[in-house]
Amino acid sequence: MSRDIEQQDFGWDSFMEIKYLSDVQDIIEQLKNQEYQLIRIQHILTNAKQNKQNVYVYGKCSKVAKQFVHDLNYRCNVRAILVDNYLLKVFFNKSDVLIMMSDESADKVVSDAIDYVNKGNGLTIGLCGLHSNAIISKCNTSITVQSESESIVKIMHYLIEQLIVDVLQRKA
Repeated sequence: MSRDIEQQDFGWDSFMEIKYLSDVQDIIEQLKNQEYQLIRIQHILTNAKQNKQNVYVYGKCSKVAKQFVHDLNYRCNVRAILVDNYLLKVFFNKSDVLIMMSDESADKVVSDAIDYVNKGNGLTIGLCGLHSNAIISKCNTSITVQSESESIVKIMHYLIEQLIVDVLQRKA
């Protein structure tokens, strides 16, 4: 006798999936409390577009960072470049913008990149995870995803990226 799909065990723990979705929902609610930071980021990127400044995206999660660069370039007409420390130091100009995306605590390389842009009169934006205090304290503005889960932080970074891009697109 075969069991139907509702009775089969696929190795998933339904409690864990519900907890995961509940955690994502809680974090979305927390993001509503960071509205000022979202508005500030949108203002910085709008000014960068109007002033033809470069926006550098430095991402520990390269898939989300690459998508952000693509969307800024092709959906918002903002000059965005995916960089590492070396490329940042080669291309950075005064008043350019750095978006630092990290789901973990900042290492020396990340910290040095932020310091380099700040010293060069650039603007720094942090999209951070829970343990990113070094990034948060160094950036001009930042949004923090309050989660221990790396996958939830990445999902929320993607959601924030899409929200920013959608607003910039509507302003165009």
